[in-house]
Amino acid sequence: MIKVLLVDDDGTIRDVLRAYVEQLNCVVIEASNGKVALDIMYDNPDIDAIITDLMMPVMHGREFIQILKGHDKFKKVPILVVSAVETIETVKELIDLGASSFVPKPFQQDQITAFLQLNLPSLRNSTSFA
Repeated sequence: MIKVLLVDDDGTIRDVLRAYVEQLNCVVIEASNGKVALDIMYDNPDIDAIITDLMMPVMHGREFIQILKGHDKFKKVPILVVSAVETIETVKELIDLGASSFVPKPFQQDQITAFLQLNLPSLRNSTSFA
């Protein structure tokens, strides 16, 4: 079973992302900030993909990505950043840190589905029900 970690301090955003990801028959794990997400990753090293916000309390998404990608066992986990912060400089910095892709808020279901299908081969033939 594919596991996807959703990291966002906004519960409503997590609810929407959860609905999109669950339509692909993935298990969803949620975190409200980068610190909680790191703890989850250490306890669940079999997470297949991460969708994260940037601007969160306790630990910013940028710091979360940087720490996570500093661990060999997490280097290959694809990370989608979903954020209202969308300058070219920010996106380039995030990709340089190890993020796989970036989608600006507000996002669409097909953007989330496309990221997961592109990065998780077993989902390539899945379709969402939207």
